[in-house]
Amino acid sequence: MNLFQNVLVFLIGFLLSEMLFSMKLHHQLIDRMVRRGSGGLKTLLVAFLLSSYFLSIVFSHTLVVIAMIPVVNSVLERMKNAPDKSLAGSYLYLSLSFGANAGSLASLSGSPQNLMTLALAEFFNFRGTELVSYISWFGIGLPATLVLLGTGWCVIFISARASGAFSLPMHRHEFSGPERISRRSVFLLVFNISVVGILTVIQFVFRPEPSCYSLNPVDLCFLGYGAAAVFFAFILPVKDFSAGSFLRNTIQLLLVIMGFPLIFFHRLALELHRRTGAPPEYVAGFCGHALRSYADVVWKSIFREPFPGFDTRNGNARLSANLIVRDIPYIGLSIVFLIGAVLFFLVGAPVNLMASASTGLPATWVRNALGIAMSLSADARWLNLFFLVILVMFASELLSNTALILIFAPLASLYSSQAGFSSLVLLLAVTIAASSAVMTPFATMANTLSYTGIEHISLKRVVIPGLFMNLASAGLTTITFLLLSKLLPP
Repeated sequence: MNLFQNVLVFLIGFLLSEMLFSMKLHHQLIDRMVRRGSGGLKTLLVAFLLSSYFLSIVFSHTLVVIAMIPVVNSVLERMKNAPDKSLAGSYLYLSLSFGANAGSLASLSGSPQNLMTLALAEFFNFRGTELVSYISWFGIGLPATLVLLGTGWCVIFISARASGAFSLPMHRHEFSGPERISRRSVFLLVFNISVVGILTVIQFVFRPEPSCYSLNPVDLCFLGYGAAAVFFAFILPVKDFSAGSFLRNTIQLLLVIMGFPLIFFHRLALELHRRTGAPPEYVAGFCGHALRSYADVVWKSIFREPFPGFDTRNGNARLSANLIVRDIPYIGLSIVFLIGAVLFFLVGAPVNLMASASTGLPATWVRNALGIAMSLSADARWLNLFFLVILVMFASELLSNTALILIFAPLASLYSSQAGFSSLVLLLAVTIAASSAVMTPFATMANTLSYTGIEHISLKRVVIPGLFMNLASAGLTTITFLLLSKLLPP
C-alpha cells in the first residue's frame, strides 16, 4: 500500500470510529467486562486496558482516548475522597494510555506516526518499503503487542496492589448503552476490514499501474470508498430524503469546517476557565458570540431561520460534525501543538529533510548520542539496536515521538551500516520505540490527551510504573526487530 491509500484508510477509520462510538460501542465493551468481573478497580483496569488496546488496533488511538476520557471521569466522579480519586485516576490513566499506545502499534492505521514513518521511508527510498502494508504490519504487530500488553498489565497490577489501590471502595458502575453489542456495529466493523483487506491484497498481488493521472485503479477505489464514507456519515439523511435535507446536512458540515478556528478558541477558553479560572469568562463568551453570529448569518441567508446551534445534535445525519469537534480535549491538543512548534523552530524546518540531520539543536543531540551508543556497543548488533531503542524511548518522554521520528529519518541511512541493520528496520524500530513510552504525559499524543483530560492524576504515581513499562517495551522491541532484520537484511 502506498501513502495515499494508507491516509484514506486512516480517514475512513476515523469516520467509522465516530459512528461506532456514537452507538456506545466502547461503553458496551467495558460493561461486558465489568459484568463478568467483581466490579472493583482491578476489573476496571483490565476493562480499560483491553478495550483501548483492541479499539486502537482498528481506529486511531487518539480517537479512542478522546472517546474513553469521559467514561473514566464518570467512574472517578462516583468516588468521594480526593486521595482515592488521585490513586484510582493515576492507574486508570496508565491502563488507558498504555492500552491505546500498544494497540496503535499493532496496525498501520492505529497511529498517524505509523503513516508518517511510511511516508518518510518512501521519501528516502528505503529498500523494502514496498513490503510494508496493512496486512504485513498487522501480522507482525499483533503478536508482538499482545506480549507487550501482557507485560504492561503485570506492571500495572503489581504497582496498583503495592499502593493499596485494589482495596479502594468502588461503586459498581453501570455504563450507558445496550447490554449486547449491536449487529450493526459488528457489520460496519467487519465490512470496513473486509473492503480494506481485499483492496490491499489486490494492490500487493497485482501492483496495478496508474490509469488516471498518478492514481491506479486501487487508489481510485479507496478514493471512492472514502467519499462514500463521508457522504454516508454526514450528508445522507437518516429519515427525510428531500433535497432540503441533503442541503441542510451539507451546509452544516461546511459551517463546522469553516468555523473551526472560532470553535477551537471558544472551547479552549472554556476549558482553561473551568480548570484554572483564566482567561476571564467574557473571553469564551466573546468567541461563542462570534461563532453563533457567523453561523446565523450563513444559515438565515439560505434557510430563513436561526442556526440550530453548535451543541445540538443533527438528528437527520448519522454523525454531527459539530459534536465531534466539541468533544475534543483542546488543552491537550494545544500542548501537543506547542511542543511541536517549539521543536519545529529548534530543528530549523528546512525544506530538505536531509539538512535537518546536520542542523538544529535536537538533531545534534540525537546524532551525538547515537555516535556514543554505537561506539559503546562495538560490533554487537543486538546491543546497537537496544541502545538505539532505549535512547529514542526515553528521549521521546521530553521531545515527543513525532519530533524524534522526523529527526531520525535522515540519520537511518547514515547509521544503518554501522549498526548492522537496514535503514527501514532502524526507522521502524525508532517509530515503535518512540510510540511506546508512557512515563511522562508528553511522550505521545495519547499520553498528553489522557493526562489533560482525566482528572485527579498524580504524576509521581505514574512515573515509576511507566519506567518499568518503558524497559519492558525496549526489550521486546529489540527482540522483535532482531527477528525482523532477518527478513530485511542491510
